[in-house]
Amino acid sequence: MFGGIAIGLAVIFAVLVLGHRRWSAAREEARRAGASMRRAIPVRRFDQIDRVLDRRRCRCGEKLELHGEDARQVEERRFRVVFMRCPECERDEKVYFDVTEVFH
Repeated sequence: MFGGIAIGLAVIFAVLVLGHRRWSAAREEARRAGASMRRAIPVRRFDQIDRVLDRRRCRCGEKLELHGEDARQVEERRFRVVFMRCPECERDEKVYFDVTEVFH
């Protein structure tokens, strides 16, 4: 009986640790430059986007690959959204760029 309780507690602890790690990773990703429109990376030329993307890495360490782009406008601000995917772990990521200065 005591062994069953110990195993149950070990499973609960493992689930809590895993949940905390995932929450922490998601929190760090949300703080990353370009992770949202609020954290969009400002650029003055489109070639600056390429340089940022060339250095972009997945949390597993692999270089992310380009999988598409989109443009958005919110009031006077213009954004370029780049969709990327990790070839190793297949995780998707969006990177937001503020391109307002390019058009002014």
